[in-house]
Amino acid sequence: MMTSPARQIPATASRLSIAAAALALALAGCSSVDGLFSSAPGVELAVLEPSAKAPEPEQLAVVRERRQVLSIERLEFGAIHKGRMMTAWGYAPESDWFSPQLEIRREGLPGPDGFIEFDLVAAPPALNGGKAGAVGTLAQRKVRADIPLLNALTAGAAGIRVHAQDGAIAQRF
Repeated sequence: MMTSPARQIPATASRLSIAAAALALALAGCSSVDGLFSSAPGVELAVLEPSAKAPEPEQLAVVRERRQVLSIERLEFGAIHKGRMMTAWGYAPESDWFSPQLEIRREGLPGPDGFIEFDLVAAPPALNGGKAGAVGTLAQRKVRADIPLLNALTAGAAGIRVHAQDGAIAQRF
């Protein structure tokens, strides 16, 4: 006696739904799904273990000490809400310096000439648990730091000056 296709589809669908339920339980962390397949002959479930342990994410370098970079190349300013965004570009003495930032001098008070002063600093790898970097090319030594300058900080100031080891660069407002 031949079975009709209509009878085969529900049986296959039933087996697929049981297999899907078992897979969902296995993914949810259930350790035993034996009772699920007692009504579905010929269906077996194998729990697979990962073939390799997932790699641990790399630890971010901890900044212990920052120093002035070698030179300052240029300053750029852009308008933001209630102030300006300043970007300083410079060069570190070696490659692999990281975490550059602009550190303000004199708590943001203008100097005698009316300029607010910053130091362009970065973290040298040799002082922060890494190996000393190679001298490298200019492109490998380039650093950039950004800082928002709110109108309250720059009110009454003549401009901004950013210092590096080999000198400073200034921009009037």
